[in-house]
Amino acid sequence: MSFKVCLINPLPTRFPVIDICEPLSLISLGTYLHNAGVQVKIVDESIGEDAILEVQAFEPNLVGFTATTYAYPRAVVLANQVKQKGYRTVIGGVHASALPGLAYQDGFDMVVVGEGEKMLLEIVEKEYRKGIFKPSSDMILKEEEIPFLDKTLINLDIYSRFFKNSVLRGGVLGTHLLGMRGCPYTCIFCYNSGRQYPVRILNATRIFAEVEEIIKISSIRHIDFQDDDFFICKKRIKEFCQLEIKKKLGFTWSCAARSSSVDEETIGLAAASGCRRIGFGFESGSQRILDRMEKSLSVEQNMAAARLCHKYKIEIHAYITVGNPGEQEEDLRLTREFIKKAYPGFASPTRLCPYPGTALWKWCQDEGYINNIEFKNLSYRHADIQIPGTFTPEKVGKIRIKLFLWSCLILPRMRRRLMVALFRQLSVTFMFLMRRLSYKIKQN
Repeated sequence: MSFKVCLINPLPTRFPVIDICEPLSLISLGTYLHNAGVQVKIVDESIGEDAILEVQAFEPNLVGFTATTYAYPRAVVLANQVKQKGYRTVIGGVHASALPGLAYQDGFDMVVVGEGEKMLLEIVEKEYRKGIFKPSSDMILKEEEIPFLDKTLINLDIYSRFFKNSVLRGGVLGTHLLGMRGCPYTCIFCYNSGRQYPVRILNATRIFAEVEEIIKISSIRHIDFQDDDFFICKKRIKEFCQLEIKKKLGFTWSCAARSSSVDEETIGLAAASGCRRIGFGFESGSQRILDRMEKSLSVEQNMAAARLCHKYKIEIHAYITVGNPGEQEEDLRLTREFIKKAYPGFASPTRLCPYPGTALWKWCQDEGYINNIEFKNLSYRHADIQIPGTFTPEKVGKIRIKLFLWSCLILPRMRRRLMVALFRQLSVTFMFLMRRLSYKIKQN
């Protein structure tokens, strides 16, 4: 019998999941292990799967976890439960990589810091039982070693239906893909500001081949690329768009991009090849705030990107943060003015959150603001940590809600989308509850 690994994506206990995305990191780990002959099962609590029942049914040799900061407490609970049943545990992901010693103290048998494919395979092959493992540079996947995501390891049909009924990506059966590893930018609030991984950009032919494979095996017709900047390489984005224009697979797609990476040629090609939406991290309409966040962008660059998208009829999803370092009422006024002028299809005001491992976390630590933190409360929706030089956490929460409601008032497309989303969210909730109920029935 081959070695069996169960990989679990825990559901945050405090915040409901609104837009469900396949656990791409676990799929990548699972694909790498599966290609090496390991039996793999991926369990995702965000789609209603019962982690404990699935572990008991699969009887793995090792149970692995990934977790963002606010899902980490749930991972600890699940790990203790499976350990009581005699299973070894390992955790990776951004939170454990930032605080590996704490994860080890919290009871995980093993902690993997950084990218985990090769390291996890070594743990399996050598049957390690305890320790904190940081892969050496030769254990980081090179571009040519990054496998196609094997989506037969998950129930792709269920995820595509969740996608169809999601708030921001809804209306069509879709899935998510990655076209790069790492990020060259150093925004102070992002996990990438604390990482030291090489940036690996997959070529256009490789990405397009993965899209072709997914379309061939499913009814999916929309791809959402989860790269931090899908337009990062002009040559690649041009080749990718030209491949679809030539081959006419008939899919639509969306992505995130940095405003400094887009220009009229690439936006025009993107529109011609089926791009329907681009998310931009505009963050603020105040240049002073952008500089303090180390965005290395100007307000004018952000506005120019918005104008190009309007010209080629690509919807803009504007990511805005409030509670930024040094932010005051004048900065908020400038942000409202920017939203009016940029006129995105959807605006997502979030609160700046100092996640462990980021430059912002260290800044708050140095200021003495990191005390008695409950990780379940660290989210873009809620955070109890004071950010240097700005409003209190309580006021930031109110500002976020007011900015969201104000955006709904001035952006008609956002209003319409939210009205439709209310009905879609009922469908998502119903699917989730029905899956949970099916496990209860099995138990009885």
